[in-house]
Amino acid sequence: MSERDRFDDDSWRSLAEAPYFAVMAMLSTGNAGPIGLFKEVRAAGKATKHPKDGSALIRDLSAAAGSSKVQREVQGRVGSPSKDEMLPTAMPGLHAAAKTIATLPPDEADAVVGFVVDVSRAVAEAVADKGESEKVSAAEEDMLQTIENTLRSG
Repeated sequence: MSERDRFDDDSWRSLAEAPYFAVMAMLSTGNAGPIGLFKEVRAAGKATKHPKDGSALIRDLSAAAGSSKVQREVQGRVGSPSKDEMLPTAMPGLHAAAKTIATLPPDEADAVVGFVVDVSRAVAEAVADKGESEKVSAAEEDMLQTIENTLRSG
C-alpha cells in the first residue's frame, strides 16, 4: 500500500500541489530576471524530486508533486498568472494543503511542511534578486515564513 492510498483524492491533490503553489508564492516576491527565474524554477524541480526527508510519505509526495501530471492539472486550473496575480492564486492552494496537513500526526505534518518549505527555500537560494547583496532577500525570508505559517494554520 502506498502512502497515497491513505488519502482521498482531494486531500492528496492538495498535498501534491502545495510545492507548486509555494513556488508560485516565492516567484511573486522575487526580482531575479528571466535567467534567474529559470534557475529558480530549476532549483524548485530539483528540491521537489530530491527531498531531504526520506520517509515513505515524503517520497510518495515528492514523486506526485514532481510529476508533469500535477503541473499540467494546476496550470489547467490557474493558467499562467502574472507576477501580481501569483500570490493571490497560490494562497488558496496553500490553505487547502494546510487543512489536509492539520489531519496528519504531528511528525508527518512537520515532514510535509518541511518538504514544502525546503522546496520554497531552494527557490530563494537559487539566485540573488537584482539589486540585493544577500542571496535570500528580506522579502523572500518573509514569504518563506508566510508559507510555513499558512501550512501550519490548518
